[in-house]
Amino acid sequence: MNAAPSARATALLTLALCVLLGAPALAAPAKPLKAERAALRTVEREVIKLAKYAARGKDLATASQELELGLAVDPASKKLKREAAKVERQTKKAKKKKRKARPPRASFLTKLAEKRAAAHETIALALAEAAIAIETESPKRYARYVDLIQTRFKSKAALDRLDLVYFSPYYAWVSQAEAKVLLAGGERHKGKLLDKAAVERLNASHSTWSSPWIVSDEIHEIRTTVGLREAKRTLAYVSSYRNYFLKRFGDAWEFQAPKGKLPVILTKTQADLESQMRIATRGQQMGTQGIQGAAFYLQSTGSLNPCFVTYEPKEATGRTFKIERFEDLMIPLAHEVTHQIVFEYSKFAADATRQIKHQFWAVEAIANYMGYHSFDGTKWTLRRPNMIPMGGGMIEGPFAHCLHNANELPTLERFTALSQSQFMTVNNYHQAATLASFLLEGEGGKYRKQFIKLLSTVHRVKDSSSTWNDAFPGVDRAAMQREWVKFVKAIKLDS
Repeated sequence: MNAAPSARATALLTLALCVLLGAPALAAPAKPLKAERAALRTVEREVIKLAKYAARGKDLATASQELELGLAVDPASKKLKREAAKVERQTKKAKKKKRKARPPRASFLTKLAEKRAAAHETIALALAEAAIAIETESPKRYARYVDLIQTRFKSKAALDRLDLVYFSPYYAWVSQAEAKVLLAGGERHKGKLLDKAAVERLNASHSTWSSPWIVSDEIHEIRTTVGLREAKRTLAYVSSYRNYFLKRFGDAWEFQAPKGKLPVILTKTQADLESQMRIATRGQQMGTQGIQGAAFYLQSTGSLNPCFVTYEPKEATGRTFKIERFEDLMIPLAHEVTHQIVFEYSKFAADATRQIKHQFWAVEAIANYMGYHSFDGTKWTLRRPNMIPMGGGMIEGPFAHCLHNANELPTLERFTALSQSQFMTVNNYHQAATLASFLLEGEGGKYRKQFIKLLSTVHRVKDSSSTWNDAFPGVDRAAMQREWVKFVKAIKLDS
């Protein structure tokens, strides 16, 4: 350990808020110490060297990204600002040329990736030394450097140098002292490390819906009576997923964050779920079978619509069953949070006078596809399981089902014309997931931007009978059908 546990625990309070709750990084320190100044010089040197190399190879986008990253560490750096302005001028000049620029060579990109990894490692280690030097004097500045290492310059060596422990439920690195408390059932709450008994007393005081736990980041708010650990775990998962989704699609899909918190309501029982749903819908009935499944997004033409998730879901038969592990909620939760994100981030340009009439399949396609992405604390990966939980039992996963029935896939003409009521079958959900996967990844990604255009149109409720043709002008559906079938037949299931 590099400092007493009490000092480190205080220092990591801000880090916990930044990492677990998704807060933006703190402002740069006003009066850096010698080790901090050395770290900032390292950032300048490594970033500028990397940006110049990228620019020489005509990869101005990477040069700009690296300089933005450097300025996030040191916003006051004149050298980084000058280099960023230079790259911006080069980018504008390149855009004015009528001739399309050649993409960088594969050999150059490989070398650039190697140089980028080395530069980031050097920067991370320098930031770790700065963190160690400032830990006792300024816990906030210490937390900022650790946050930069975790979120911008990921390095196991740098984290090892800081003597941190990875706590998987929160996807975060914490001190040895805090890890010991967390593993014993304690929690950090309002700046203090509480033991298990203290947490249990707090959970009892938040065990009713008149006083639930409420934890939030800059976008999402978790409300629950289940307990503080589950509230924080759910927020950490939702935050990580949201950041991944927006980063993955933000290049081609215009989003605007909602003005207010997006609620995620986590319940322990079906009775609680139905009660909270009645409150959200002002007493409206949800059909004769009630609310089915472990998660549900309450879509409407209004804003800030909630997601519901429960540990006691109901099957189509009306039978309820218990879910014991948070991991078993991840697929339905990611599915419904996808709905919430794409609809709520589209409200700024949406038609609020009606519901979707055309291309409804795309709504469930993107959510079902994204729901099968899992997070290992570092990266999100698409999973293609052979079997998945459904109700109290197991069924084939979407990719497995379509692989095993590749010759029976519906025609695109018929499938994309299904109404919402016609679409609602398990097989259609399965087929929609593989179609989304194909349109985003298949054939070298040639349909990605067109599919995202269709998704954007539909989620803004600007759909019409021409939405497909507008998104895929001149595309031969018969040829696309053959490509989809070929893609499905090549699916490799998880072992």
